[in-house]
Amino acid sequence: ALDCARVLAKGQSGGLMDTDIASEALSVIGDGVGRTTVLGRRGHVQGAFTIKELRELTKLDHVDFVVDEKELEEGMTTSSMEELKGDGARPKVRIDKLLRDVARTRIQEDNERQRKKVILRFLLNPVKFLPNGLDQIRVGSVLCEKTRLEGRPGRQVAVRTGIMEEIPADMVLVSIGYKGVKLPGMDDRLFDARRGIVQNTHGKVSDNLYVS
Repeated sequence: ALDCARVLAKGQSGGLMDTDIASEALSVIGDGVGRTTVLGRRGHVQGAFTIKELRELTKLDHVDFVVDEKELEEGMTTSSMEELKGDGARPKVRIDKLLRDVARTRIQEDNERQRKKVILRFLLNPVKFLPNGLDQIRVGSVLCEKTRLEGRPGRQVAVRTGIMEEIPADMVLVSIGYKGVKLPGMDDRLFDARRGIVQNTHGKVSDNLYVS
């Protein structure tokens, strides 16, 4: 999702001309999308993005990377704080610090209308695509439901709250990842079918066997 947002925001003048992106796509993207919003059903601590992906968004020319500090705080449940502790938590701690730094940075007011924006939102679950008022076959907005986190560390889920928010949109990209399946012949005790992952402790399955 963040890769898509970066490409959409960069546009031709942002460096896409020097990549192997299809020329047909370049002509559509033009100088980049003015406003790109990335939605996450859970909080930033549970995000699957990397520190490198986030830093690339902070370095885009003529693009404001926007994060709401209130949403970061709302995702900091007791379980989320536990997820930022212990072995293997360092990448998440670095991401937490970077996003908080971004949220606290004042958006430059000068030439704001000329600047593009990539907005990272959390605790929002898209529930319905709404049509454009002038053209019913085109999307006009995304209806989202506010969520809250429940569960123990590493197993938190997004729970519905009934609070709705409508976000204007001219285009929607769905990027929800994938779910793993058990390998043929794998011991059932090694695979968590509900989560779609091999049982592991910070990547270690057993002696000389790791997953990533």
